[in-house]
Amino acid sequence: SFPTRRSSDLTKMLIKINIFNICIKFNIQNMDSRYSKTPIIIDLGSSSIKAGFSGEEKPSLVFPNIFGEMKYPKAGGLLKKDDKKEIIGNDCLKYMGVLKLKYPLVRGVFNDVEDIEPILDYIYTHLDISLAEMKEHPVLIAEPLLSPKDNRENIAKILFDVHKIEYLFFASQPVLSLYSTSSTSGAVLESGDGVTQSCIIYDGYSIPGSNKRINLGGRDVTEYLQYLLNRKGCELKDSDGFQITKKIKEEIGEIAIDGKNIDIYNNENNKKYILPDDSEINVGDERFLAPEILFNPLLKEYEYPCLPEILADSINKTNVDMKKQLYNSILLSGGSMKMKGMKERMHKEIKKLSPKNVKVRLYTPTNPDNCAWIGANIISSMEISKDMWISQKEWLETDSNIINTRTI
Repeated sequence: SFPTRRSSDLTKMLIKINIFNICIKFNIQNMDSRYSKTPIIIDLGSSSIKAGFSGEEKPSLVFPNIFGEMKYPKAGGLLKKDDKKEIIGNDCLKYMGVLKLKYPLVRGVFNDVEDIEPILDYIYTHLDISLAEMKEHPVLIAEPLLSPKDNRENIAKILFDVHKIEYLFFASQPVLSLYSTSSTSGAVLESGDGVTQSCIIYDGYSIPGSNKRINLGGRDVTEYLQYLLNRKGCELKDSDGFQITKKIKEEIGEIAIDGKNIDIYNNENNKKYILPDDSEINVGDERFLAPEILFNPLLKEYEYPCLPEILADSINKTNVDMKKQLYNSILLSGGSMKMKGMKERMHKEIKKLSPKNVKVRLYTPTNPDNCAWIGANIISSMEISKDMWISQKEWLETDSNIINTRTI
């Protein structure tokens, strides 16, 4: 059953076996020298980026995926002399009203290669890692499934060639999320801000044919809610309005258990929301209708399957013997899974898609948006994980494809 109740020692043994199998599969030799500093874990999310040191209980640095540029030339005087020209992450929150915002990571991918280095510099600075220490810390990157190969290669190039790190490893977010539950087999549906992804993992490996990804997530819910509120007469426009709408979604957004009759929620469940200027708006069925695009993408004219359908499609790519067990072992992870009513609605919809007489069991952790980081923490903390890293020497001596073949 899932979540598994294996002991921590057995879990560590299973993961060690998996990493050992990776080493055998790719004929990895032992490192010439062991790294001397703690690995750094970076989870590249479309909404927020999480970073921290291996061995910590949670990421010590969480910052929004935002770059800011002053809207008005005179507003630049607000910056202190010691502030950097690039306004990144949490620093944007100080000047939110006078900034024009952009998002360097879109759907888990860097739109502009030049945005990669400032993000990495921001992480190293706020983790208090000096230039001399950078190369001594291995880096584990958690990324979405089926991301473009050149995105991974561009990140590796900056880390190896600019920051001169010695060891690097990439791993997919759903696999790492499953590791966070102390299990190495199960079905994972992970929905974040920009991407929803599903895959089947058996004995630590994702089954390639089961990997599914759609560019639909929490950002689309926010955009749709912003559209609905503006249509209602609320002035929530531009990037500032988007950030306010995002807070409205996070605080009072809710998944309707019955998606076909959302109108019934209008009068009974109106919520008043206080805006930053102390004005008040009344949010009715919009707070239910906006998240409904995750179950009915056609509301926003997206020709994607809905979230339950991509999970069922992943499970159906496996053999008949596994399906019953997989429907009983479903992990829901990612920030979008935090919305009120999500688990109940997902269970209802997946049950409709599952074979008859098959029990559907879902598990949502307390912090579903931290699952990938925690899973990366588990494998990077183990002694045997030192054999999985790609070294700078290998990067220089082989073609860049090594980044795309040695991964989980």
